[in-house]
Amino acid sequence: MLPADLRRLLTGLLILVWIPVIIGGAGATQISESPDHILKGDTVILQVSGLPDDATFNLAIQGTFAVNSGSAFTFKTDHFVMPFSLKNGKISASINNAQQAFLTVQKGDQSATVGKKTIPDGHFTYSGSQDIPAGIYDSLELSGNVLDSTQPVTASFQLTGTKSGPADSEISFVLNGIDAGTVQVTAFVDDEQVFSKEITVGTPVSSPTVTPTVPPGLLLVPAGIAGALFLYKRSP
Repeated sequence: MLPADLRRLLTGLLILVWIPVIIGGAGATQISESPDHILKGDTVILQVSGLPDDATFNLAIQGTFAVNSGSAFTFKTDHFVMPFSLKNGKISASINNAQQAFLTVQKGDQSATVGKKTIPDGHFTYSGSQDIPAGIYDSLELSGNVLDSTQPVTASFQLTGTKSGPADSEISFVLNGIDAGTVQVTAFVDDEQVFSKEITVGTPVSSPTVTPTVPPGLLLVPAGIAGALFLYKRSP
């Protein structure tokens, strides 16, 4: 049998070893993004490392851009590559400063649209609960008509859920729809922010500064359950 003082020393060393394992979940995850400046049609790449299974992962993508009076707008991510799945997921979207707004998701030959033709207060939101499988999603689009052209439009997607898949991976998407503005990408792991970066699109927005918000919510609609999103469907 080990002497009592040696047993205490070994016990203390084991505690020191296990503490980082217990409290290091979010701290072990690292996310980087490139490039810093893009044009419409360019690809945004997020390098993810050390993201453990069963962690709660949340990714928000928000665009801020100016729109001419009465004009239509589109904020769109094409060829969205999701390298891991999110179980018990939640998908949400938000648009501010729109007189009408729509969310459209397409995967292959299937698509779903939800939206409102009239928005008196200019604010549109959608939130739905569902698993989010890994895969490539053809497009995720927020569109509408601006309410007040003196203020910028903000449009955001967000996805959250319990992560399952590779610890090291790459999320990517092609940004389309806006010629100039900013895109804010924010990520949380177990409710702790691990990444946030603003990407310039074209030239900076010459409008009042808008603080990015991170509502719980939208992104990516699996093709097999796309029909569950239908609150409103536009005619082709």
